[in-house]
Amino acid sequence: MDDVVTPHYHELSSKGHIVQSPKAKERVWFTQKPSVIEMSCIHRLDRRPRRAIDVHLDRVGLTIPPILITNTSAWEKAFESFRQEVDLAITRAHANVNVSEIMLLATIGELPETARWLLDCVKRLKSVTTAFTKRKEVASVLRTLTSNLQEARHPKGASFAKRRLDLYKQLLETRAARNLPKDSVGAIATAWLEYRYAIRPLLGDIRNAINAIQKQLEFTKRQTARGKELRVYDDVEISLDSLTRVDGVLREDIKIERKGFVRASAGVLFVIEDNISSLAAILGLDQPIESAYELIPFSFVLDWVVNIGEWLQSITKTSGLSLLSSWVTLTYLESTKVTPIRHFTRDPNYDNHPWKIDKYTKGGSFTEVERTWRIPNPEIPSLPSFDLKVNLPKLIDLGFILRQTLSGKSVAVVKRS
Repeated sequence: MDDVVTPHYHELSSKGHIVQSPKAKERVWFTQKPSVIEMSCIHRLDRRPRRAIDVHLDRVGLTIPPILITNTSAWEKAFESFRQEVDLAITRAHANVNVSEIMLLATIGELPETARWLLDCVKRLKSVTTAFTKRKEVASVLRTLTSNLQEARHPKGASFAKRRLDLYKQLLETRAARNLPKDSVGAIATAWLEYRYAIRPLLGDIRNAINAIQKQLEFTKRQTARGKELRVYDDVEISLDSLTRVDGVLREDIKIERKGFVRASAGVLFVIEDNISSLAAILGLDQPIESAYELIPFSFVLDWVVNIGEWLQSITKTSGLSLLSSWVTLTYLESTKVTPIRHFTRDPNYDNHPWKIDKYTKGGSFTEVERTWRIPNPEIPSLPSFDLKVNLPKLIDLGFILRQTLSGKSVAVVKRS
């Protein structure tokens, strides 16, 4: 480990001093057990028995991890291999240097779509009510005409009642034939998108507005904004031994299991100054760039792939918020297990003798590597980072958005959400 020890750290910290120092830590642990093969044969010339024991680490010992911390360039190169995770954590931490509860400019920009959607909801409710009323009227007329037919005593009266009932049924069939077929998938798509991008955001805006009314800024008090990125992986690889190798007798097909994670955690220490415009900061009135981006149609879909929204927030700070210090800590942990799954010899007639395997002892290896970097005051990324955030609900969203857009029935509130 390479760390910096600051004398009287706790005393300095209690007095308000900010102590930031880099740190490098590496832990490498591994164990190996060679595969052992015992073979025997009868010599072709003297017909005497032969025995041989071969010890092999050729295949199971493939994963001995290198020590990097003693090599400055290799250590820095290992850190740069996780630049995407580091940049995402730094961007999110700086984007969270914010005291706003609501982005009022974006909310005002989305107001026309929200109003049209609410008006459309009222129209649909009225349509459903009218349809329900008409259905009741139709049922009442059918009931009356049927009753007249059943109560008719004279043949002419019965014939007249039956003709009236048949004509009314024909009228209903004609109306039904003129009706357009219902688009059930479209109705489901509209309902899903309205819930995801109209109802939920509207409830969120109401909640944020209440929080904005109740919020009190804590001036001159140090606060920490944090951001993180975590990538977990669990891979299995089957490696078949090459039959073209000429070294060694034993051949082994192996299974390589890799598990691990990469975690980047960033923080920004900041303070709210006395001269801040509290109302403008809480309502997000000083965020015109972020608000303009939010109003771009379907910008939220782009954020599923590239973190443009967070990046814009990270580079545009509210006036009245002073940054005191920042840091990022990267932790990489990986374990690798190698296990033979099949064994065989290079050649049954190796050394011109028909060797046979009498005993095989399976080997294996296990390694674990942990590396930690701490970088004080890292720079904010100059460009947005690739950040794929796609799950099943978002895939459903995307499918419904494309369907409704191509059919000309796109939900207006989805464009800006």
